[in-house]
Amino acid sequence: MKISKIDDYGVREYSPIFKILIGFVILYTYILIMSYPLMVAEGNSATANIKTYRDAFWLLQMAASTIGFGDFYPTSEVGRLIVVSTFYVGVGIAGFIGGTIASIFTSFTETSIKNRELKKQNSQILEEIKKLNKKEEKIKWKKLS
Repeated sequence: MKISKIDDYGVREYSPIFKILIGFVILYTYILIMSYPLMVAEGNSATANIKTYRDAFWLLQMAASTIGFGDFYPTSEVGRLIVVSTFYVGVGIAGFIGGTIASIFTSFTETSIKNRELKKQNSQILEEIKKLNKKEEKIKWKKLS
């Protein structure tokens, strides 16, 4: 699998599969890291139902996916803050992954393609301006001669 390619306009394009994998890596790295502070925060609460790292990991997966079965839930303020932040991170990354998957199956023109076309046109215009400047210089030298 090629991770990326350089297009005709010199812009690096990453493979959709690579982008999806990166999305999952970021999401699960976040969940792996935040499960420990959640477990610690909930461990200090007398009413906590999150007793193990596994429970915390499960809860954060459910929060990130917006499923939220309700079998585990935070009872401390810090725990609630961690779960809410995981919800927003998860929704953002899930949206990114979903959009990337949708882009595989659709053929909508991206604005980046339009921007590349404009960049190409700008390059052509700049070349024409350079040619005109050279012609102008030649005319000036002829007048001075």
